[in-house]
Amino acid sequence: MEMFIPPLGTKIRLLKDWDFKLHCEPRNARLWDLFHYPPSLMSIPIGHRRNNWHYTHLQQGDTLTVDRIYIRHGQTMFNSVTFKGEVLHAGNYHRVRFWASLEDVNNINGEVVT
Repeated sequence: MEMFIPPLGTKIRLLKDWDFKLHCEPRNARLWDLFHYPPSLMSIPIGHRRNNWHYTHLQQGDTLTVDRIYIRHGQTMFNSVTFKGEVLHAGNYHRVRFWASLEDVNNINGEVVT
């Protein structure tokens, strides 16, 4: 195992496709609506959003920039990384901002882009 904790602003290019749980939460609305529409995330009743997620597939070559890292002692369910980036969907690149759990982020196979 190689340990790597990227500083904020680090740009990562996916070397392999990445499947992760995208949580049904307003901060993930843009990516949710790209990959899981219909229904749009904001049309899902609040009570149904809680603990709701879908596997989402990002492709090799997509680039993600680390925007925020959140780790909370004793509250591992809150550990997450927020990304900004450009992802390929339906033949076009789309700018997105979303967060993923630290557990899923640790499964990324990527390289730092300088």
